[in-house]
Amino acid sequence: MIRARYLLLITLALAAVPSVRADEASKSAKIEKVFQAAKLDQVLNQMYALIENQVKSQMFQQFMGAQLNPEQQKVFDEFEGKVMKVVTTRLSWDQLKPVYLKLYADAFSESDIDGILAFYQSPAGQSLVAKTPQIMAAGSQAAQEKLIGIGPDIQALVQEYIPKMKAAGQPTAH
Repeated sequence: MIRARYLLLITLALAAVPSVRADEASKSAKIEKVFQAAKLDQVLNQMYALIENQVKSQMFQQFMGAQLNPEQQKVFDEFEGKVMKVVTTRLSWDQLKPVYLKLYADAFSESDIDGILAFYQSPAGQSLVAKTPQIMAAGSQAAQEKLIGIGPDIQALVQEYIPKMKAAGQPTAH
């Protein structure tokens, strides 16, 4: 009798595994639809473009306290291009998508995902998606403008802390 109960429990548990996998597949498919509706791949690409523009901008160079001569600018442009290639390759949507799928799956119930998807498919959600690039660009521009004035403050802090770092000793290699 006890064996029959264990056998029944094991059978029921094994029968539930395909259902759980089907639920996970359904949830993952819905999360993918959220990503598509929110155009997360495009948002990521826009973020890279904003970063690249900030790095290239004169404001960034002013913030860093440098006025580059033409040869330095050429070297800086080459360096920046290689850095951006590394960033966009390592943090491409193809690389990040599995991570975000897991994050969303862990953070949201299927019911939550249904609601999020409904929002992104609604007129308000589509408006948010359509206007987000302009908002991000304007926000980036506003942040760059704010950074212009803090360059001297940062330079003063660097000058203050260089002797302290030297006095604290040499860093150790990992």
